[in-house]
Amino acid sequence: MSKEKNNQPPVDAGRKKERISVLENIRKRTGLLVGIVGFALVIFIFESLLGSGASMFGNDDLTTVGYINGKKIDRNEFVTRVENTLNGYRQKNQSNDIDDATRTSVIDNVWQQYVSEMVIRPQFDKIGITVGEDEIYDKVVAHPVPFVLQQVSDQSGKVNEQIARPDGSLDINKWKQVIQNLPPEQEAGIRQIEDNVKNTRYFEKFRTIITKGLYITNAEAKEALRTKNSKLKVSFVMKRFDAISDSAVKVTDNDIKKYYDDHSYEFMNPETTRKIEFVAFNVVPSPEDLAQLEADAKRIASEFKGKSVKEDSVFMQQESEGGAITVQDFTKKTMIVRDSSIFTAAPGSVFGPYNEGAYFKVYKLESVNSVADSARVRHILIALKDVKT
Repeated sequence: MSKEKNNQPPVDAGRKKERISVLENIRKRTGLLVGIVGFALVIFIFESLLGSGASMFGNDDLTTVGYINGKKIDRNEFVTRVENTLNGYRQKNQSNDIDDATRTSVIDNVWQQYVSEMVIRPQFDKIGITVGEDEIYDKVVAHPVPFVLQQVSDQSGKVNEQIARPDGSLDINKWKQVIQNLPPEQEAGIRQIEDNVKNTRYFEKFRTIITKGLYITNAEAKEALRTKNSKLKVSFVMKRFDAISDSAVKVTDNDIKKYYDDHSYEFMNPETTRKIEFVAFNVVPSPEDLAQLEADAKRIASEFKGKSVKEDSVFMQQESEGGAITVQDFTKKTMIVRDSSIFTAAPGSVFGPYNEGAYFKVYKLESVNSVADSARVRHILIALKDVKT
């Protein structure tokens, strides 16, 4: 017993030294361990970014609505086109109400415009189809096509009184004067009409080329004539398959296998198919989001009142969706502001905010002109679509 007691302390001392040595080694390599862990975290972050296609400095999903022919479609540019088209629709129909079907149709049309510009139009250039300025002037001004007449008419088809003859038809001379004296803020609308007419002319010329390129050869014409005038006399007999009893026919496994082998090619699918089930969650603003946006729009309207004309542009760029600035002239017939007191209000008066579908809008009366009973209005757009719910 005494011998064991005398040998025990050296063993404990050795273990203690071993533990101290391990701790010292761990302390010495603490910096290395921290570096390894940090490097692993960096790799994990970059792997996540690369795997999801995201960016460290931005997200394409927020700035891109899609891709056409490998090119990005900028979201702000796309929304501006859609909104300009909707504004034209509102002015023409003298109404702020746009239903979902109309909005969807406008979005589809704008998308097709991008497809035409980025995919189809380059093909027209390759085959040498061009549309000159003289053609555009003839189709828009000198001899307006039905589309142009539709743009200067109301829903009943009546031409605007300012450019109409006594019989209600378009007065070409007045129409030319309107085009020549067009205010700068209305030039965008005419350019949009010209672009539409130009695209139509491209397709008309392309359709003409295709039509002229399709013809029937002499051999085809002779064969069609021969087939039409030939008469054949045919005799045949028929026996119904159900006249034979099923029990009289024995189908063996070899018959089934032979039929399968002989007809298996009929059921081959050249492409691999998959059945996919998914659930769609519509991202729409909640009542709380709308209340928050409306409160922010009210704040903007309050600050908008105190801004001078020189300060308006900078303020609108700061507060508008995408920094868009819109200045438009309206008459009593085309005015889209809901408050009828706008024509009696003093310049600088602010109206809104109004919830107009995808935006909260704030309008500011810049000036009122006694000529043609018009008013110039600036407005701010605040988008609802990108609200995180």
